[in-house]
Amino acid sequence: MKRHSLHKCLSLILTLGLLVTCFPIQAAVAAEEQLVTLTASYTYHGDRLEQVNDGIVSYDDTPKNRWTSYESPHAQDWVQFEYASASSKNTAGVYLFDDGGGIKAPSSYDIQYWNETEWVNVPNQVKSPSEPVGNELNLVTFDSVASTKFRVLFTHSGSKSGVSEIVIADSNTEPVPGAAVPPLGTASASFTFRLDQVSQVNDGIVSYTSTPANRWTSYESPNATDWVQTNFGEAKRKDAVGIYLYADGGGIKAPASYDVQYLNADNEWVSADNQVKSPEAPTGNALNLVRFDSVFAQKFRVLFTHSDAKTGVTEIQYVDSDTQSLPTESSTAVASASYSNNGDSPDYVADGIISYNDFPRNRWTSYGSPNATDWVQAEYDHAVSKNMVGIYLFDDGGGVQAPSAYDVQYWSGSDWASAPNQVRTPAAPAGGEMNVVSFDTVISERYRIVFTHKGDARSGVSEIIYVDSNKEPVPVEPPVVEIEPAIEILSPAIGSSVSGSVKIDFKAPGMKNVWARAWHQPDDANPDPNGYDAWLQNVAPDEEGYGSVTIDAEQLPHGPLTVILNAWNSAEGDPNFTESTTSYLQLYNNGGVEWNSGIPAAAPLQTEGMHVLFEDDFSGPLSISKTGAGTRYASLKPDWPNGAEFGEAIFADPTDSVNPFSILGDDHLRIRVSKAPEGYVDPQGWNRKYIGGLLSSVRLDGTGIAATNGYFEARIQMPAGKGAWPAFWLMSQNSTGANHLASTAELDTVEAYGHDPSGACQAKHWWAGSPESHQTNCSSSNFAYGDNASTWHTYGTKITPTEVIYYIDNVEVWRHVSFEQANTPMYFMLNLALGGGWPIDLAKYGDQIDMYVDYVRVFEPDATTSTPTPNPNPSPVPTKQELKLEGDAVIAALPESSVDSIKGINTLTLSAAAWKQVQAFAALNHVHKIILETPPATKDISSVMVNLPVAALNGTSDLSIEVRTPLASVVLSNDRFADQSLSLDVISIQISSKDTDTLSKELQLQVGHHPVIEITAFAGGQSISWNNPNAPVTIHIPYKPTAEELFNPEHIVVWYIDGEGNIIAVPNGHYDPDMQSVVFKATHFSTYAAAYVYKTFDDISSLGSAAKKAIEVLASKGIVKGTSQQQFSPFKKISRADFVLLLSRVFEWQAQPGKAFSDVPDTSYYSEALYKARTLGVVKGNGKNLFLPGEAITREEMIVMTQRALAAAKISLPSMDASQLGQFSPMPTRAETALLLYQLLGKS
Repeated sequence: MKRHSLHKCLSLILTLGLLVTCFPIQAAVAAEEQLVTLTASYTYHGDRLEQVNDGIVSYDDTPKNRWTSYESPHAQDWVQFEYASASSKNTAGVYLFDDGGGIKAPSSYDIQYWNETEWVNVPNQVKSPSEPVGNELNLVTFDSVASTKFRVLFTHSGSKSGVSEIVIADSNTEPVPGAAVPPLGTASASFTFRLDQVSQVNDGIVSYTSTPANRWTSYESPNATDWVQTNFGEAKRKDAVGIYLYADGGGIKAPASYDVQYLNADNEWVSADNQVKSPEAPTGNALNLVRFDSVFAQKFRVLFTHSDAKTGVTEIQYVDSDTQSLPTESSTAVASASYSNNGDSPDYVADGIISYNDFPRNRWTSYGSPNATDWVQAEYDHAVSKNMVGIYLFDDGGGVQAPSAYDVQYWSGSDWASAPNQVRTPAAPAGGEMNVVSFDTVISERYRIVFTHKGDARSGVSEIIYVDSNKEPVPVEPPVVEIEPAIEILSPAIGSSVSGSVKIDFKAPGMKNVWARAWHQPDDANPDPNGYDAWLQNVAPDEEGYGSVTIDAEQLPHGPLTVILNAWNSAEGDPNFTESTTSYLQLYNNGGVEWNSGIPAAAPLQTEGMHVLFEDDFSGPLSISKTGAGTRYASLKPDWPNGAEFGEAIFADPTDSVNPFSILGDDHLRIRVSKAPEGYVDPQGWNRKYIGGLLSSVRLDGTGIAATNGYFEARIQMPAGKGAWPAFWLMSQNSTGANHLASTAELDTVEAYGHDPSGACQAKHWWAGSPESHQTNCSSSNFAYGDNASTWHTYGTKITPTEVIYYIDNVEVWRHVSFEQANTPMYFMLNLALGGGWPIDLAKYGDQIDMYVDYVRVFEPDATTSTPTPNPNPSPVPTKQELKLEGDAVIAALPESSVDSIKGINTLTLSAAAWKQVQAFAALNHVHKIILETPPATKDISSVMVNLPVAALNGTSDLSIEVRTPLASVVLSNDRFADQSLSLDVISIQISSKDTDTLSKELQLQVGHHPVIEITAFAGGQSISWNNPNAPVTIHIPYKPTAEELFNPEHIVVWYIDGEGNIIAVPNGHYDPDMQSVVFKATHFSTYAAAYVYKTFDDISSLGSAAKKAIEVLASKGIVKGTSQQQFSPFKKISRADFVLLLSRVFEWQAQPGKAFSDVPDTSYYSEALYKARTLGVVKGNGKNLFLPGEAITREEMIVMTQRALAAAKISLPSMDASQLGQFSPMPTRAETALLLYQLLGKS
């Protein structure tokens, strides 16, 4: 395990008080740690593969730390560990995750290794437990195997599989994975409601209310019975259990009955004998105590039989009554002291607040006491067992200091006695921190600490916590609260209406530089029809963080207006900031410029063949009610019979005291999330504290607006804010109403998450479908301009009989195969919810956010006419090249001329006459791009040959010709072969999918399942040797990223595979989400592969996220390399020669090498790059034909070379001034260089 992983885990424990497992750092005798590369057959987009190897075991969402294959289309999935060299292993620890719903323990699993030919099971696997069990360690031992690759292959049960951690070890040299079960055991359940946590049943907190919400419930469980299990990791004696049942009077009630069970030696669950329950009948919001015959077992559980609702528990506490007190309703001890300084009451030591300073002042002290010793006592109303105490000593360095000694005592019934066998940590009393004392278990009503004062000082303590560690959580240090920088908006009120000159007052503590921005309509200086991001005013806050900016709302768009405040803790022009923050201030501009508002006059191109079924521009009163009866819309998800809700905001009835819906300016719908007023009752009984809104086009009775194979579109401006969950989505109408189907089709046109306004997701779900299926597409690069909260965007979904296509601003962002129920009438919903699996923190926005909708409309297909009966004897019709315009291009569909199904080659020919026709059509329409399109792919075709007339590629015009095939596309200029003497009439371009079996085994492993394409040009049956560095072609290879790859699209790379089978990176290759292809420029026809590479280094985790990302992307693309396989050495200086070499890789210089420098050996690894740089004028030497290649480069030299390289690439950028130079060290480091190269990569 990496050391930083342990630090990360310890930080989680200290800051959150979590019962998670941290693996120990390997012992010194362990084998030298090897770099491990993780891969998986599938990773759910909301989970992270790297978390299976980070040392953290967590079976809950606090922290959420796991890999799952949720939504995987596979019956089996695997997680693979690959080592740099062969490694010997004989043990695996698989910490299976199980949420009781979509993720459950697999039906089986196997540990496998790669034997250099195929995957095989490791020999003689012994599994403990014998069957897969969720939310605990599944340990596997096997005969020792040496390999570079191991994997765990999961065979899914009815749900998909997940793991929190996987440890593959050699028990001879490495620690054996252990369960590391906390003293109170690990809790798991047959089903857990998604807003609850099963781990909270043994965290020591009993709460029957929502403050805090601390419970497990089985709400929404499909089961008649559910259980909660406690695994103690080893057999323990128990004879009583306290079950603190939770009930909200609605969806959660006390169960009809319950049974206490244990897992016996035969691995069977059996009821504990002679159970005596008090009270006899299960009672909600109370302790239910069960005594039973003593049992010695590792696993216990409570099996609940539900009543007419589901069951909930806030705490389950097992005890051995011979050595522990029985569970009781929680009670706070009464504190007293031998002496107390005025104002320093002993009550403070038992109030749950730990403070070592005056903010807040919360402590007992004996300052001024005449005594040499003083005590603080805790008295309970009944005898309780204790074996540990946490003493949080206060020390101000003056009159109150840590005592010289202290003693833990208990009342024996007749006198005070020291607790036996006290072990103190630390050994000597230490102020300003927790002092823990463990001792043999004692049962008493009274406990006290006797302090022996140090010299003339007296003692003090902020908190004293006594526990029985066998049934209560051990004391921990208080969480370290890291206050994130924030901008507090003082005026105007968030969400208010404004006009004219608007002064925005704010407070941004610690910030020195604030910019105000807003989205601006097009003007003469910025004519883009989509508008532009206008930076309005910059201000430096005062020392306390107060500042103000003034904007002219009359110059900005009418309607919803989001003013973005960006703040940094460095002055304007100084890039060396360490903290920054952003605030999205939502306002409504009553004045301003009317722009781009209302339903567009023209229908989008994707609605060809359709007409408008329904549209609403919200220009009048909103017709909505809870059920939709008598109104246009319903305010609940229309699940029969009572409607449904989701998320952590109540979908309010519009007739309630808080109505989330408003029509502003007679042209915009506003859906608001706000804090629920005091006393507002959650109708679902979930104790939610926010109110939001949902609008459904179908009512609870199943009637309303729906379309079959239609197009649904809405124009929306979303809110920012952690936990915001706005959505525009579709569901099947036949899933509503009294006669609804059990299955439901769901198509999410867009759902967004307010913590990341740059992102948007689309998804398809077939709940209870045949088969049930799920698929999600999330991307932070879907927006061509702005983000989802800064300005308006149009979101659309087109459903066809075969595909579902999603659009943002009329640009396709995703498509997938349709399914049966999606091709039935679908209705739409618009909502602003909270949660969606993300934490909620809207404090910076005053607990209020808004979603605006400009319009929504639905198209349905035009009525079709009957097909005429074909003429059995048609007269011959001359063929004509099928041509059509698409944007700025002519598309010519190429007819098939022959198909060789044996060789898998489809040959298509464009005749000289047809070429002239295409040229003429392009000239007539004033376009300069021609797309030659081949038919769709079929399974038996692995190669496409396109025969073109020489004139198409040997001309002199400025036409560009794209040969578009299902395998790949190539964009060439009309003069591509003008420099070659070709006597024949036809040039052939062949694009083939290369069989990876023809590659070396090593290359096969590197390429994996990714596409490999070979492109060749022929004339007269002979290959044309073409390599023109000055005239590159553009190549597109269709590519379907996994969900994991979509999270890191910059790591999708392109490789050129040379004739020797060597991989050579193509740095300009990148994934284009709009085209769903990898795109790159090449100077020769060759073999190319697309792949996914996520290269990182052990020593870059401490860097800022920008530098770390830059290094990882550049390394994955083959531009930078580490100083070793695991090390990058980010703070090492970079030489002049190495910087030029890196520039050459970014810009992919194709120039001929120039004159040599006398101090650059021809055999050096950087000589070719240096000589090309000299040809291009990037470097010039020192005037004595010397370059000084080994000298560390200065920042001035780096900038000069960079600007020359940009000039050589014909990229025009303003010169860098002194303030920009300041972002680099005088002698730039490798990390700083990576940041610069990463920026250049986007411009090259």
